[in-house]
Amino acid sequence: MHKEITELQNSFVTITGDNGYQLNARFWQADGARALLVLIHGVVSHSEWLKTIAAPLAQQGISSLAIDRRGAGLNTLARGDAPSSDALLKDLDAGMQWAAHQNLPIHLCGFCWGSNYVVNYLADYPVNIASMVFIAPSLFPAAWIIEQPFEVGESSEATENPVMPIDQFTDGPMFKSYIKPDPHRLRKVSTRMNSCMQSFSRGIWMKFLRLKYPCLMILGDKDSVVDNDATRQVFDRLPIEQKKQLILDAAHGIQFDQPSAAANSIAQWVKSGHLPQQSRDQ
Repeated sequence: MHKEITELQNSFVTITGDNGYQLNARFWQADGARALLVLIHGVVSHSEWLKTIAAPLAQQGISSLAIDRRGAGLNTLARGDAPSSDALLKDLDAGMQWAAHQNLPIHLCGFCWGSNYVVNYLADYPVNIASMVFIAPSLFPAAWIIEQPFEVGESSEATENPVMPIDQFTDGPMFKSYIKPDPHRLRKVSTRMNSCMQSFSRGIWMKFLRLKYPCLMILGDKDSVVDNDATRQVFDRLPIEQKKQLILDAAHGIQFDQPSAAANSIAQWVKSGHLPQQSRDQ
């Protein structure tokens, strides 16, 4: 008998990123796993925010690895900072190398700004993955998000408020009980981290359209953070046959508003049998 989702615990792993930075990650290992989902969180969030998806996936034979970005989550060194976009990409590549050693088909998933991180990684690094998955991707932010104060620079000091207001993830009970008091939530970022974000956003739709991996995209119909219309238009132009788009009754924090629906959708997608492939314009 499977454990209840609330009791299914992750194990912790450490991955050595760029320049020796030690990245904490959570790993939900499924019995007789048939695939591995690598989950990349957003700016203010961290790996535990994806537990509501990873735990039920483990019950369905899909392991999950959720990596805390440097300076975020359980990574206390250089809190809220990243030295460069190149360092972030090398960090993710180290995580993907760890995942490859599990000898399972890999599905790479980005949530929120983590989707921008994933797109930039796949555009620059030739990797073998079975598919890419995006949950509430901030590839195309809503106009009001773009208008938020956003200082870029070279400072490593975390002095800036993240552009993402935390009350936009969900208006359900998880906001007051978990998101707001969460001690691991990122509260400040450096202007250098903002510069990395700006770099990842530059030409994002062109980078996205270069990718030819099978793609699952999950949007929330009440998402005030993402420009869903622009996202759907570009998704429709993605030059691949194996692609699927879902719209759930949820705000930006789909894993809080519709955890079961999101997990089941990903499980069905993974079980549909996508073969690992390498896809990158040379």
